[in-house]
Amino acid sequence: MKHNACIELISAETGLEADAVARALGLFVRGLVEELLLLGQVCIRGIGCFELRSVPSRHDNGQLIPPAREVVFTSRSVQGNDALRVFRSKAMLDMSTSRKILRLYVSCFRRSAKAGDEFRLEGLGVFRNEGVRYTFVPDRSVHDLFNTGLGILIPLEISSGNKR
Repeated sequence: MKHNACIELISAETGLEADAVARALGLFVRGLVEELLLLGQVCIRGIGCFELRSVPSRHDNGQLIPPAREVVFTSRSVQGNDALRVFRSKAMLDMSTSRKILRLYVSCFRRSAKAGDEFRLEGLGVFRNEGVRYTFVPDRSVHDLFNTGLGILIPLEISSGNKR
């Protein structure tokens, strides 16, 4: 399901203008990124969890690649209401409307996953069908944001005599 189709569906079901729905979803995704920065993990019931993981420096084809942090998605059962809390605080909507929008958004995600269609979380990344797997690919801007302090590190060429 395309992003605009999801916005139209949520708009029709909630009675909110499409612009208001798009704005609320944009604020929600920004809130998810903030949670990742602060806590290292944020979960959406019905979808799964996004985690910020550290990748240590490593050797690759004669280069020493510096450490990095990356956003990783895992689909698993989620118990808490982190996403609802984030949505309410960012979109500033009442509990009932927030719950309904989030439920419909998760429904859009599931339809996209089932059909193998792309599902974009604008400002965080995109879920896409890559062969037999539906995978999450973080936006480059998110990668850069989470690696701001590590950005000055560049890969180093390693001669065969210097490996340890």
